[in-house]
Amino acid sequence: MEIKKAYTILLRRNVSYLLMLCLVFVLNINEIKSQTVVYSEGFNSTLGASGWTITDLTVPFTNTTFFGFLNTWQVSDAESGMAANTCGAGGAGNSSLHCGAVGLGALGAAYISNARTNRRISSPNTSTIGSTNLTLSFNYIGNGEANDDRAYLQYSINGGPTWVSVAGGPTTSNPALPGGASLNNLKSQICGGGQGRWTNITWAMPVACENIPNLRVAFVWQNDDDAIATDPSFAVDDVIITKPAGGLPIALLSFNTTCIEGYNELSWKTATEINNDFYTIEKSIDAKNFEVIARVNGAGNSNNINSYYFKDKHFLTGQVYYRLKQTDFNGNYEYFDIKAVDCGASSTISIYPNPARGEFTVTINQYSITEIVIEIYNSLGQKVIEKIIQPKSNSINQNLIIDELNQGIYFVKLKQEIRLERKN
Repeated sequence: MEIKKAYTILLRRNVSYLLMLCLVFVLNINEIKSQTVVYSEGFNSTLGASGWTITDLTVPFTNTTFFGFLNTWQVSDAESGMAANTCGAGGAGNSSLHCGAVGLGALGAAYISNARTNRRISSPNTSTIGSTNLTLSFNYIGNGEANDDRAYLQYSINGGPTWVSVAGGPTTSNPALPGGASLNNLKSQICGGGQGRWTNITWAMPVACENIPNLRVAFVWQNDDDAIATDPSFAVDDVIITKPAGGLPIALLSFNTTCIEGYNELSWKTATEINNDFYTIEKSIDAKNFEVIARVNGAGNSNNINSYYFKDKHFLTGQVYYRLKQTDFNGNYEYFDIKAVDCGASSTISIYPNPARGEFTVTINQYSITEIVIEIYNSLGQKVIEKIIQPKSNSINQNLIIDELNQGIYFVKLKQEIRLERKN
């Protein structure tokens, strides 16, 4: 008697292929929401180049030294600026602004607990004329001994003669702040190795910051001289003030990236354009440090749908990130959502449109295809749609109806199974 046993194996071709399968699409979005940047500083050069200035404060105490050593503000890669939810490190290639010891080598955000420190670091003046609903965001790590050693946030609406210390918590925090932390005591979570966990927070700025010519923000680091230190002190990176883009200057309908043999194609459409000078396409391998790869002229003023395309023939193997920047004739600019694409696998897989309304299409080309299972999950991890595809050739072009799904973010997962039969 002949017995047949079938074994089912989920085929995972390689890491870059899996990255392509975890694609996100947003349903029922009429327009991609964006923010206009009013001010930004990434501390990628020197403290002097940033325009930020140090002020020695005297209340509640003055600054001292310990055998000639002191703590002060500095910009360096000794304490690297890192993405949110990442443990602190040095020498990672991205400088941060931090307060730490001077004269003991490149220690980053490590401070001397025998020297009193009470120093403010403040931004240059920023005009917010014509700007409302301002949001301040920044990435930071912070610690220090309880409430005695701490960093806190301030702002000035008159260019610096007077300052307001910010109380309470941020509008958003990623990850969550530890117990007792606030904008008046900027402490972050601590990783297992003792490094701070980089945290991104946003704070809705008060109305007093709107429509003024000389808004400034600042951070103050204070520590006493009781010889008790809890590193890290404080480091900050990517300080950004934004305002809602509203209807200005463009209504972006879509922004997509597609893998095509030999290049990545970027495409976007606008419904209206007002005073639009040009677009800039930027590329990154880490979604943090971007470089400009192209400039595309805008339509100026238009009430018609305009379509734009760009071919990146210098794409990188593995996952890369693109973002679109729009600039007015008057020099104002705004950024739109970052798009990730991975064209490193031998197959070409694309899902479009994204965002989607009512339906979307999955395309797979140049692939040795057997049965494909398409699964859609909501943000709670619940499977809401499953579709099994039996391809008739080495490509798939499958349309999926999603008009019954609520607005939100969904994840598309593609699975391929190979069935092996062994005869005994």
